[in-house]
Amino acid sequence: MVAILLMDDMKIYIGTSGYNYREWKGSFYPDDLPQKKWLPYYSGIFNTVEINNSFYVTVKPKTYQNWYLETPKDFNFVIKGHRYITQLKKLKNIEDSVSLFFENAKPLQEKLKVVLWQFPANFSYSVEHFERLKYFLEILPQNIKHAFEFREKGWFVEKVEKLLGKNNSTLVISQSSKFPEIELPGNKLVYIRFHGPKGLYSSGYSKSELLNWSKKINKYSKDKEVFAFFNNDNGGYATKNALELKNMF
Repeated sequence: MVAILLMDDMKIYIGTSGYNYREWKGSFYPDDLPQKKWLPYYSGIFNTVEINNSFYVTVKPKTYQNWYLETPKDFNFVIKGHRYITQLKKLKNIEDSVSLFFENAKPLQEKLKVVLWQFPANFSYSVEHFERLKYFLEILPQNIKHAFEFREKGWFVEKVEKLLGKNNSTLVISQSSKFPEIELPGNKLVYIRFHGPKGLYSSGYSKSELLNWSKKINKYSKDKEVFAFFNNDNGGYATKNALELKNMF
């Protein structure tokens, strides 16, 4: 069963960053389960997934359509914005790329809840970059929420927080041993990424650490939607930790 916690008409979504990892076979996916059935199996356990692949490649509409059809009615997708927009172009001259990205994703329909935009550490806070962000927010679809993962701490200021809050967006809370971990929950959306407490992408969270986060999520969820994804997929930590956190509600 998909566990959805309802609190004051808000929801908590817990999942992993990606679902299609061969090393999860035998530990999360049954040995005899064909790979083409992994998403239906995953979506019977978790109520959301963060699609990482869309950061690296242009996902075709047919693929999005298949994902839509293979998952339950109340399942939700987060897709990661293409790195061409955030990493290479750094929000400059990206109108056509943004249009294509969302045109391709249309088959996800109402199941597309959030788009994650991840920026490199060298995309530092500046007047010019702030203005690019303002324009970027103007051309983004407003019927979809957006989460911004900045990896330079200069972005975590009230000015940016307010700008995002006015545009159906939020700053990502990144838990890791490397990236800035600053908790500035949005007005309507809280987005948490668990990258691993020690080894990046390859270390697990203790029950006490997860219990601490469950208390925070419980507090946030009183008036916000909360999305929490485990990106510590190496070694199978992501599914283990996601299940542990989910079962705390």
